[in-house]
Amino acid sequence: MKNLNRKRLLGLMFVGCLGTMQTSVVLANAGDTIDNTATLSFSVGGVAQTDVVSNTASFVEDRVINFTVTEAGIIGATDTVPSGTAGVTFTVTNNSNDALDFSLTYLQDAGDNFDTGAVSYFLEDGTTAGYQVGEDTVAVTFLDEVAADGGTVTFHAVATMPGTVVDADLANVTVVAQAAEGGGATVQGADITNDDNGNTSPGGTASDIGDTAAMEDVFNEGAGTLDSTGAADVARNGQHSANDAFSIVTANLAVTKTSSVIYDPVNLDAFTVGNNPKAIPGAYVQYTLTIANTGSASADLTTLSDPLQAAAPTFGELDLDPNLLASNKVLGATLNFPGDEENAVADSIHVVVTGSTRAVADLYCTSVADADGCDYSGGPGGTVSVDLSTVLVVDGANGYTAGELKAGETVTITFNAIVQ
Repeated sequence: MKNLNRKRLLGLMFVGCLGTMQTSVVLANAGDTIDNTATLSFSVGGVAQTDVVSNTASFVEDRVINFTVTEAGIIGATDTVPSGTAGVTFTVTNNSNDALDFSLTYLQDAGDNFDTGAVSYFLEDGTTAGYQVGEDTVAVTFLDEVAADGGTVTFHAVATMPGTVVDADLANVTVVAQAAEGGGATVQGADITNDDNGNTSPGGTASDIGDTAAMEDVFNEGAGTLDSTGAADVARNGQHSANDAFSIVTANLAVTKTSSVIYDPVNLDAFTVGNNPKAIPGAYVQYTLTIANTGSASADLTTLSDPLQAAAPTFGELDLDPNLLASNKVLGATLNFPGDEENAVADSIHVVVTGSTRAVADLYCTSVADADGCDYSGGPGGTVSVDLSTVLVVDGANGYTAGELKAGETVTITFNAIVQ
């Protein structure tokens, strides 16, 4: 009989295993009451007797709290710009046997260059990966009713960058999720700050230890990066976290202005060996403005404005062809200067872009108000202006938009003024 019963029992176990492999397992939920009875079948004198049924043994399924927070966006820092708004993306996965809410803490980590502005959270809508202003519009303050047994929610922590940051600055951030009661849809449940095994969340009350007829909690999540206080996270404290970062990728522009006297009526031009012109009345001063982009992103330049002093130099509409530029003139040559002004209006301002693949990287434009992008107005002592979005034309073949100065490029603007 023992052998027969053992064979029968083994047979039942085998059928159960097959059932497990072939069908989905329906799991009980935390807090469910599990009732079990045993039935004994027997016979007396070969006659089957009425089964004997045991009492019902009941227990409440306890709740295991197990979840993870993971970085879900791009690997590494999220690029943004000064004063820009950007989001880093995280996923919370609830491996507990109960639906839970999760409260969120945003930490500004140490060891970086700057702190972001205040955070807002937006749910990922599933259209385009990563934070998209026009798509991910559902704002939340906590994660609501995340389903048990592997339910996930992906969300974005969105912040605005300061306007004072510079290229390559980095802000390290951490998002901490705290397990909370599933308080019903749209209702934030209370944080679960202790379990029944002596484990407590940061700032939580003393933990219970015991075995009661009511549902008990068991923290079983691993250690994240930081806890909600900013200390190193530990396992089984009801919290989990992940890190991410914002990286500033922008242009880094510097404008340098220099001047050089290239002619005076006494000492004549500076391009002849032995001449040493001074900035006396009637002298010609050559101004050079250099705009260098040493950042890691393009800059879209608009207008450069240079007001001249009314009592000193005024803009000189003289010839700025290469014969009057020191960089293009062989020292020792003779110039009939300043009489060489036959192109005075046509060639007043010289613009050169270096380190560039632009098709047009060296050009002249006039000082009169016209469509070429250069102008001089209000003289004497007026303002020289260059519309760089016009001068630096669109060049689609080489990948340039209007006014674009790419990383590593320099634009130089040269014009002459007459000392009054």
